[in-house]
Amino acid sequence: GGGPLILVGSDGVPVVLPGPAERIVSLYPPATRVLVELEAADYLVGVDSESAGVHGVPPGAAVVGPPGSPRVAAILELRPDLVVAGADAAGSIRGALAPYGVQVLALNATTPAGLYAAILLLGAATGHEEEASALAGALHSKILRVAGETAGLERVAVAVLLWSGPGSVVEAGPGTWPASLAAAAGGEPLGPQGYTRVAAGDVRGQGPEVVVFLDLAGNASYREVAGWLGAVDARVYLVKGSYARYIAEPGPDAPTGLAVLAAVLHPEAYGLDPEAVPHTLTPETFRPPTG
Repeated sequence: GGGPLILVGSDGVPVVLPGPAERIVSLYPPATRVLVELEAADYLVGVDSESAGVHGVPPGAAVVGPPGSPRVAAILELRPDLVVAGADAAGSIRGALAPYGVQVLALNATTPAGLYAAILLLGAATGHEEEASALAGALHSKILRVAGETAGLERVAVAVLLWSGPGSVVEAGPGTWPASLAAAAGGEPLGPQGYTRVAAGDVRGQGPEVVVFLDLAGNASYREVAGWLGAVDARVYLVKGSYARYIAEPGPDAPTGLAVLAAVLHPEAYGLDPEAVPHTLTPETFRPPTG
């Protein structure tokens, strides 16, 4: 109905809007993807440089800089009624924008539950509650279904590595979205909390049973990543294309990313011989049996 909207962000800081937001700056790619999925992308007047590549962002949306350090002047020029930011950057962005009366909603989609919460908040912020409720519900049931297929099985120790080149390999440890998906797929995510730059020896020393490389550079080959890792008693996979994105970044395609991880971690749950799962996983080379 009428009346102000009160939205509480993932950091507990409330945002009060006179009504649904109509001029949004998204500094968080998962939020950008959700707004597109909710058919609320027309409200985007500005986006961060990573969101700019999201399919469905209106061509007229201004690019205001990186997600964590946007250009304040560029945001103010757009006269937004709401700025959406990732939880790790929201505090500093709020500090920069508060003197100008611009409100910042923090979202933290590092787990499936956090993603559902972000969807519902963005639905409320844009007056798309019904669409948001339907999207969160559909995602929840798909994710539960895939997770249920591996739930009773012994957990598989897995290292999830973000590959941007041989000199830039980052492990996604507990507390990150890729690790949350790996855990839901029946894995035991290895590594320190959060994102950590690692050398091959660090990964080998963790004793993984499975190593999953996510090709963020877009041009990695299996030979290159396996060569970087060296001799290891583990099944090693390179995930490329949209599959890599679905696992690396929270968004509406999470169930597909989860299904790829479940098949890699627990091929036996689907009657697959581990050898039947290709070492390089793309939508062209592999269709997960579920998701």
